[in-house]
Amino acid sequence: MKIRKILHYSLRALIAIMIVVSLFLLGFWLNNYHQVFLAIFFPSLGLIVLSIVINLVLAIKYKKRYEKMNAKEMHAFVFDRKDTVEKNYHDESKKMDKYIKLSYIYFSFCIILLFILVFSFGVVSRLIPNDGEEDPIMLAIIVLILVTFILTDLLAIIMPSKTIALEKRSLLKATDYPALFNCVKRAALKAGINRSFHLYSSDVISIIEEGKDIIITVNIYETALLTYQEFYSIMLHEFAHFKNRDTNLSLKYRRFHDRWISDNHDFQNETRWRSVFLTFPMIVLHLHYETLLTFASMAFEVAADEFVKKEQCEQDFINALAKGTLLTLFNASCVTELQYWIYETKEPVKNYAEIYLKTFNKYLVREQEKWNFILRNMLPPRISTHPTFKQRMENLDCSYYNYETKETDESFISEQRKLISYLNNQIYQNTIKTYETERKQKYLQREKIIADYRARTEVSGPLTLNEVIDVTEALLGIDDLEAIKILEQYLEVKPDEAQVKLQLAVIYYYHFDAKCVDYAKEVIQLNPRFAEAARDIIGHYALNVGRQDLVDEYRAGMIEAAQTSINLEKELELKRFDKLEGHGFKEETMKQLWDFVSTKADGKLRAIYGVKKVGKEIYYFGFVFNYRFLSTPEFAQLHSEIFTFITSLGIKYFELCVLFNNNWITSKIKYTKGALIYKK
Repeated sequence: MKIRKILHYSLRALIAIMIVVSLFLLGFWLNNYHQVFLAIFFPSLGLIVLSIVINLVLAIKYKKRYEKMNAKEMHAFVFDRKDTVEKNYHDESKKMDKYIKLSYIYFSFCIILLFILVFSFGVVSRLIPNDGEEDPIMLAIIVLILVTFILTDLLAIIMPSKTIALEKRSLLKATDYPALFNCVKRAALKAGINRSFHLYSSDVISIIEEGKDIIITVNIYETALLTYQEFYSIMLHEFAHFKNRDTNLSLKYRRFHDRWISDNHDFQNETRWRSVFLTFPMIVLHLHYETLLTFASMAFEVAADEFVKKEQCEQDFINALAKGTLLTLFNASCVTELQYWIYETKEPVKNYAEIYLKTFNKYLVREQEKWNFILRNMLPPRISTHPTFKQRMENLDCSYYNYETKETDESFISEQRKLISYLNNQIYQNTIKTYETERKQKYLQREKIIADYRARTEVSGPLTLNEVIDVTEALLGIDDLEAIKILEQYLEVKPDEAQVKLQLAVIYYYHFDAKCVDYAKEVIQLNPRFAEAARDIIGHYALNVGRQDLVDEYRAGMIEAAQTSINLEKELELKRFDKLEGHGFKEETMKQLWDFVSTKADGKLRAIYGVKKVGKEIYYFGFVFNYRFLSTPEFAQLHSEIFTFITSLGIKYFELCVLFNNNWITSKIKYTKGALIYKK
């Protein structure tokens, strides 16, 4: 993919060079109308400068408008936008089309100005005196290089590099799965669509329009659980999106977004060239794109469901959705069979998909009471792209669901088995290259942490906060009762440790135990750094179990909590002109830091610096890592351990800064007097 991007950028650069050089040479050879083109050159240059200035001024004002919003204003803006789109997304779509048209007119204006500038510069370049003080050739080269860079980036808008990233090996063939393809084709014809389509294996079941192609993606696990009629009802729903032109709308806006926004980040240095002309329209269009498609999705889903009901397939559809929702609940659970024990062997298993489905069925029996309760009681979030299962049952007038339905047709069952075999092989091929690293992270490290803990004696002393978090995370799903016991014992000594209570909230949340709410509320009171994670636990628990009273309480405090988070973020932000002083840690704290480095980060850290804002208890810790001994996962793990360790020192407000170059943050922290904590 990286090579493709480089080649694409090189092609744009080559075209830009050819255009710029051709226009310049054409103007240079056309030497009969110097005065005319001199009169054109300066106005075109002035218009370009004016366009850049207006674009940047509007962009800065637009960004500041939203950056200055408090939580209440932002909340009002988001939900006003939601209400507007939901009431009539057709009108909002027309507005989006108008913005797109105006953006392309402005884009064309900028391109034409650049062409006129280069051409007229070629004409007037003969007028530049070669008196030794100015080299006209060097000046021409500098101008042409600058324009080439700008044009290369602007060409990305009419020469996009992005396409839908579907691997060829995930393509399913009609010759291998005739019954599956027949089912899809039957649904397409019922929706009045007689076009060719491609079937791909993916994580979700969806329909995508890409040019003249219709792309259907299927989740093999879900497909393996469905009957033929249930799969047919799902396909009816998907083709209803096509019939209702939802996919066409998504395609149109996604293409535009990819050209104007996404492609802008192919290379770090590209951004500044396009931005000088297009920052303002890009910001406006990105905002409207995201909100329009997000808030219109619910209407798309309801309309597609209505088509299924019209074709009298609503019961099959609800049964299929029940199975899909149960899979979602399973995937959100702590499944140690798939997250831990499956890595016990030195080689990856060759039948992962089979093990996955067997494990799902085992959990379905064990958790059916809890999961059925969620299916029937789940409340909708305030912003969602899809109705909940409960809402869909109500909308389709279905009074029951049955997730135990089984297919009886042997040809369809045979293809489902073939899909699982195909997925077994796909997962094995994807895993084999990274299995050793995954096994180390997901099994061996956890196994060692648990073994070391169980080998401890009274002489070992009490667990540190880092050890408590490490051990209980390792035990999660393996022995939750032991994990809870460890956390509660730590709280007996340090009853106000927010991170320990958050860990308890997480464990109880996995069990859908109301205790998760009690612990999460305590976390919010104790440490604002963990408040957002704690509120997420409360919110998800309340929605899943249908606790409207808890949802109302959560939403009542949402704006205040969001404002607290915004204020904290601003307070913690390190600004260029902030006054800093050395950390001022006592000898005991310094010893703890040294002990931590020698045990957890030996050989991985080159230096640690600590500073604080003058007059405030806000700290900034700068770390120089030894990247030769750190993989990306190890770096993330060490970063997390450092965060936990500093929290254990009783420091509430701090930021971790990675020092890897001579930017102003590095210099500000590194050269503050009294900042050095450790240096190897």
